[in-house]
Amino acid sequence: MPEEERETRAKRHKKSKRSNLIMNLSIGLIVLTVVIILFELLFGGSANDNDPNQLGQNSGSDNSSFVIPPKDESSEDGSAESEEESEESSSEEPEESEDEAEINEVPSDDPNVIRAYVGDWEPIGTEQSEPHVTQYDETSVDWAEMKEASSEVTGVSLANMIITWIGNNGEQRVTVTFTDSESGQVYKVYLSWVTEKGWQVTRYEELRAAS
Repeated sequence: MPEEERETRAKRHKKSKRSNLIMNLSIGLIVLTVVIILFELLFGGSANDNDPNQLGQNSGSDNSSFVIPPKDESSEDGSAESEEESEESSSEEPEESEDEAEINEVPSDDPNVIRAYVGDWEPIGTEQSEPHVTQYDETSVDWAEMKEASSEVTGVSLANMIITWIGNNGEQRVTVTFTDSESGQVYKVYLSWVTEKGWQVTRYEELRAAS
């Protein structure tokens, strides 16, 4: 009996020793695995973030890629030129609006008048010297400047103006009545002489017929 007990104890001791060895190995493997995972989390992530070759992989978890298209220099140049042109045109617009006269439509009791307008038009300018004497000769400079002032205000070209009447309307004042040969519209323009600046339109009317 003592020998059997010693043999049994030896087997138990051997089996226990083997179990402890397996357990220690398992614990060692687990600890090593945990250390490797921690190392990857702490150092592997930052390394991948700094690696430009991994940027596409990290951001492409949805299997899609982001590609920056090359810049089209010609389109950039064209857009820059269009922006410059728009800036130039916008900067020029106020100047043009400042040059435009303020025009207002006014009522008229004359049944022959369709519409009448008054405005703060500038004098046309003149080549004549003072003192000014009104000339009704159609070959005179005065006549030509009256027509030019009337054309500028009404928008009817000199070539389309058929003069019906240029008459005295008071001291240094005249009226010019003409027909637009293109549209057939009749106009009557009121002008006053401004010293050293020429004829200035003060009013014009659109008539039903030449009076």
